[in-house]
Amino acid sequence: MFDKLFERDHVIAKHRNGPLATERENFLRHLEAKKYARRVIRETAITLMVVVRRMGVVSPRTITWEEIESAAQSWAKSQTLRKRARSIYYPKRMFRR
Repeated sequence: MFDKLFERDHVIAKHRNGPLATERENFLRHLEAKKYARRVIRETAITLMVVVRRMGVVSPRTITWEEIESAAQSWAKSQTLRKRARSIYYPKRMFRR
């Protein structure tokens, strides 16, 4: 699935070797079966990688709302510090989606 979404070998390898690769790939295939646009599936793949890395998830488990909120806050702050966002409001909201 990752080779359908990305062209560069190092990017494909990053996604294949990243945390929860099988689970992420299964979800992306589900989106493909539902006829989601390739662009949407690609963006979802990127977002999923950010989320599992930021949250430190290495195996399937239940994630609490507090963990999501904490990771969203942390990621949003990093976006403002890197000048990718003016405030934490929208990055935090995007992470929680």
